[in-house]
Amino acid sequence: MNLKTVRGTHDTLPQEQSWWRFVKTTLFDVADGYGFGEIATPIMEYDQIFTKAIGTASDIVAKEMYYLEGGDNNQRVALRPEGTAGVIRAYYENGLFNEPSPLRLSYYGPMFRHEKPQRGRLRQFHQFGVESIGEGNPSEDALCILMGKQSLDRLTLPSGSYNIEINSVGCYTCRSKYLKRLQLFLKNVDHDALCDDCTKRATTNPMRIFDCKNATCQRHYKNTPTPLDYLCNDCRTHFKTLLEYLEEAKVKFIINSHLVRGLDYYTRTVFEFISQKGATKDQAILAGGRYDDLVALFGNRNAPAIGYGIGIERLIQTLGDSRVKPPAPSATQVFVVQLGESAKRKSFTIIQQMVAAGIKVSSALSKDNLRSQLKVADRDGAQLAVIIGQREIIDKTIILKDMKSGGQETLEAQNCIITILERLKTPS
Repeated sequence: MNLKTVRGTHDTLPQEQSWWRFVKTTLFDVADGYGFGEIATPIMEYDQIFTKAIGTASDIVAKEMYYLEGGDNNQRVALRPEGTAGVIRAYYENGLFNEPSPLRLSYYGPMFRHEKPQRGRLRQFHQFGVESIGEGNPSEDALCILMGKQSLDRLTLPSGSYNIEINSVGCYTCRSKYLKRLQLFLKNVDHDALCDDCTKRATTNPMRIFDCKNATCQRHYKNTPTPLDYLCNDCRTHFKTLLEYLEEAKVKFIINSHLVRGLDYYTRTVFEFISQKGATKDQAILAGGRYDDLVALFGNRNAPAIGYGIGIERLIQTLGDSRVKPPAPSATQVFVVQLGESAKRKSFTIIQQMVAAGIKVSSALSKDNLRSQLKVADRDGAQLAVIIGQREIIDKTIILKDMKSGGQETLEAQNCIITILERLKTPS
């Protein structure tokens, strides 16, 4: 038996959970502040949901999808590699198009991609994402980018630790002209000097050549025509207006004319927040764009949309590399000390009452010695200790000990919770 995690997956241990709570809570709080309601979709969908949305020529569909054996009704089922396609499926299936527009949604959960595991890139990873459906105005693009920046600000990630890169890949009309020009350019490139992926992409999905990290390939693409050179008037105006909104909001950005993103459904605006430090340097910690034609692919409704995703593992790595620390977990407030079997049984009642009152409680019920239990209370950082012994059982009382000053008082057990709450509010 192999008692190890599957390659490309990992355990999140208790001492790491403060990071995850901090990040997840912060991201949802910011999204909620911007009016994005939470949605949760299944981790598995019929594979056509992804092939239709992402495109069969994309690396995700061609190389990275996880399929489940057996399928369902002769349709293959796949683990979700990203969140947008499932949200659009839910948009139709649940009649969310009847909601006021724009429909703003946020989500969180595990995603799955079969790719070579490396630091910041796992086969099971977690993603937070937002989708705004039904509004094509560039103000919605600016809102999403601003929300992404504010999310990182709230996580106290220094602004100098990442760059915001932005581009426009145009609509399908102006992009078709650009693709013809790009393919013509690539015909004159020495394909023997390119990597295998770029050689294939040059014919199947030419804009993806810009995603290649091979330095030799990138040298050949230095003078490549860019999507910005071929924007139609509407796309050019959309992009110009977006940049003006960002400048007004004092958001610093870099125009990267070779930024295209890896999914077929993107139109017009694409953007990435690129890490500048640590193990995630040059990797995107937040990325997204506009997908005005995707909703229509699933049904008969034309609804422009924009969204972004954040890889949680990579974001946590970036925060750690930037020396950001999550809030310390709240310490034990009251430690329950019990002496004897009768006192141990009574402890369960006291513990339940304090937890119900919102008090963080700890105990060492397997120990019987007073000193050993108080030692654990010190280790846990408890403010107060409730001590119950045989005399307290008979008298129906408890002893309340201040762990800092050492002072003690005897209280009636029946009304002790009120006093404990008062003592917790009063500094020692």
